[in-house]
Amino acid sequence: MRRLRVVTLISLTIGLAVNLSGMGTWAAFTSSTSSLANSFTSGTVILSDDDGGSTAMFTVALGVMTPNVTVSRCIAVTYTGSLPANVVLFRGSGAIGGTGLETDLNLKVTRGTGATFPTCTGFTADATNYLGAGAGVIFNTATITTYPLEAGTPIQDPPGTAEVWTNTETHVYKFDVTVKSTAPDTQQGKVANAIDFSWKATNT
Repeated sequence: MRRLRVVTLISLTIGLAVNLSGMGTWAAFTSSTSSLANSFTSGTVILSDDDGGSTAMFTVALGVMTPNVTVSRCIAVTYTGSLPANVVLFRGSGAIGGTGLETDLNLKVTRGTGATFPTCTGFTADATNYLGAGAGVIFNTATITTYPLEAGTPIQDPPGTAEVWTNTETHVYKFDVTVKSTAPDTQQGKVANAIDFSWKATNT
């Protein structure tokens, strides 16, 4: 009789446990929140100049350039991107064309404000002496063939500490090209062409 009573009590206990565990599946309180309609838009890096997109700064006719004669042109470069950016200057990677005059052409580039393409009327050089070569000079007088390629070491704008360009920022660049005083008589009637001057912006 005692053994039967024990078995009965165990059965009742198990049944009660099963019923209580079933109660745990009943509904519970909840709360949620959402961030709706998310969207993404990429920033922009946009650099332009005032030459109309395809007009050369220099188209110097035969007879104009002689030793020590300088021809100057100006071009304004504007940034309209939404992202802050650094800018570099360089020469296009294509070979210089013509018949060899480039070896006796000196180039100086000065950064400033005030002029519009192609003349330099009203140009004012930056006050900063970036290279120790005069106010605003960013490429000191040197043979045009040494103006750096993009694949080499482009000119940081300006040299020293690169400026961060922001939307609507504009700078004017004055290019002075001079026939070297040491140019030999064999350079008479010679040509240098297909020289591309470029600017490139990269967001910071």
